[in-house]
Amino acid sequence: MQFVLCTCPAGVAMDMAHAVMDARVAAYVDIVSGTQRISRVRPGDEVSVQETAVLLMHTVEEKLGDLVKTLVAAGPMDTPPIIALSVYEGATDFMRRIEDEWTDTDASEMLQVGKG
Repeated sequence: MQFVLCTCPAGVAMDMAHAVMDARVAAYVDIVSGTQRISRVRPGDEVSVQETAVLLMHTVEEKLGDLVKTLVAAGPMDTPPIIALSVYEGATDFMRRIEDEWTDTDASEMLQVGKG
């Protein structure tokens, strides 16, 4: 199982989450809103502050490349901060459920945002 994090501007988080679900490249998307990015693009630049959200997604390794492509296409950033972590241990039933989304059912039967 893959746990994927992506930071995005707060105003596009819901659209990006729906793009991921519409593309069927993640079983779940959680949106953590109310975060801020404090950054400096290059040394010597002014520090900027931006309202952001963090998308937390659960997928399988086989769908990871398509998930990244979907996030890049759906978001406004040229290089969105996307990090994928391989999960080796966790709640067995939950991890089995994520794997089952991809192996035991057709993609059209995946969980939908707002249902479940």
